[in-house]
Amino acid sequence: MKIITNLLASRVILCSEGGCSVIGEQFVNKTQQCCHEMEYLYSRKTIYEFLGFVFYNKLELKHIKGRSLIKEFLGLLTGQEAMKIVPGINELKKALKKFNDSEKYYLDLRKDYQALFEGPGPLLAPPWESVYLSEEKLMFEVQTFQVRHCYRKYGLRIEKYGKEPEDHIGLELQFMGVLAGKSLDLLQENKSTEFSMLIEEQRDFLQTHLLKWVDQFAQKVQKGSTTDFYKGLALFLTWYLKNDFDLISSLSPDEEQKEVNL
Repeated sequence: MKIITNLLASRVILCSEGGCSVIGEQFVNKTQQCCHEMEYLYSRKTIYEFLGFVFYNKLELKHIKGRSLIKEFLGLLTGQEAMKIVPGINELKKALKKFNDSEKYYLDLRKDYQALFEGPGPLLAPPWESVYLSEEKLMFEVQTFQVRHCYRKYGLRIEKYGKEPEDHIGLELQFMGVLAGKSLDLLQENKSTEFSMLIEEQRDFLQTHLLKWVDQFAQKVQKGSTTDFYKGLALFLTWYLKNDFDLISSLSPDEEQKEVNL
């Protein structure tokens, strides 16, 4: 399978030999569920898809102009009273206001993304795990192949296989979004044992990969970024991954199952 980002539709498309399915059709409306536990499971899928999208892709003007899904999601995220104390939210609020001057801010975002993650030239915040954790601090090191193995276990294969490292922060976050969606499906199908196993694998991927390097990565983004958008994303990303790890560690499949059957 391969993960492809469809910028025109602001969607993430998952393709395999058996066909394609769309995940992240909308970043919004996934959190409006009746049960608190189910609400969180929906929201974590949505948030991982959003984070994977914005860290993997250099935003286009259409993503910040008018009523885009990016703006809608940020409005929903920053507009909640309970989110005011969350790291990065104030910065994201400032960025959202600047979206109104979309053409100017769009150019600022593109320059920031290139300097941080893309180049040319030395990157201020390299987005690959192996650059932070391998002995040589290079791309395509052992961490890349470990992550590739994780993707392969679920039939996933990135679009630029062999040309791009699988341990890009955006791809790892998209992968978590895929697993979050699968775990939600299992729960709705009353498959509590499989659900519990998949939640455990998500905890393991966070602990073994993302949480091992997100602090270093986020610090570089905050230090090198010139926009509130990427500064806010870095702060929020670090907080969210740690918070999600704690919350899914406390999930009880049996209790969740009861909620589904109500």
